[in-house]
Amino acid sequence: MSGPAGADVVRRLLEERRLQSVPADRAAAEALLEAAARHLDGALVVADSDPDGAYTMLYDAARKSLAALLQAQGCARLVCADPHFQSGKAMKARSLGVGVISEAVFWEALAVAA
Repeated sequence: MSGPAGADVVRRLLEERRLQSVPADRAAAEALLEAAARHLDGALVVADSDPDGAYTMLYDAARKSLAALLQAQGCARLVCADPHFQSGKAMKARSLGVGVISEAVFWEALAVAA
């Protein structure tokens, strides 16, 4: 949430309940970064034999790295392609009071959080 313009967008997303304010959690953010690093290492291993798999790993590494940024700043949501999907993970998040947002909202939040 750096800079006035970014702070305004994050504040709006919080007011719209598209992001949830949670205590900043450096340990959780570091765990996400460690998972992202494993994805990057795995992508390098399979890049020649499975470029599609490597791309997925790279995408997941970027997503987890940026989720770590939000977690470290005290913003959290479960991100999924379709926020209305009733997966077990989404239903568990909702039962704990954690909102579920689309990837588009996630990327919008990250564009200003960095």
